[in-house]
Amino acid sequence: MSKVSNITKGGILTALSFICIYLSSILPINKFSLMAITSFIIILSIISVGIKTSILIYIAVSLLSFFMVSSKGIVFTYIFFFGLYGFIKYYIEHFRNVPLELLLKLIFFNISMFILIYLYKTIFIGEFNLYKIHFPIYAVIGAVEILFFVFDYILTLFVAYYNNHFYSKF
Repeated sequence: MSKVSNITKGGILTALSFICIYLSSILPINKFSLMAITSFIIILSIISVGIKTSILIYIAVSLLSFFMVSSKGIVFTYIFFFGLYGFIKYYIEHFRNVPLELLLKLIFFNISMFILIYLYKTIFIGEFNLYKIHFPIYAVIGAVEILFFVFDYILTLFVAYYNNHFYSKF
């Protein structure tokens, strides 16, 4: 694949990711759906333009978002979870050992959530309050981890569908 093609695709994917992050910061609904799309875009970039260009896309989107999006909570969520997860998934799934993969993904997810909660509590005081949750914290953690595995499975289905239907065309 030519360098011009990689640069063009990288620019388009960067713009799409930035648009999703920006929209998630200004729209009152679907914040996490738009952020999840950014993970799909990162995975799409890894498949279509390679890992090196995808890292540049991630860095570009992170920097653009940090300086141009007013909601830093959304930006940090992209930087520490949604943007990174495509790379983590890519490298972890090279082990070809499903129990180990699931464990490593869960560890990454929990570390990411710990970092994000810490950042929200220290930098964005008042934006995130665990005491407003009216369920036992262990039930909430379990439910969020289950949602994470559903998210991971949907990403896996997306990769399989893209590889079967579109990979040779782009």
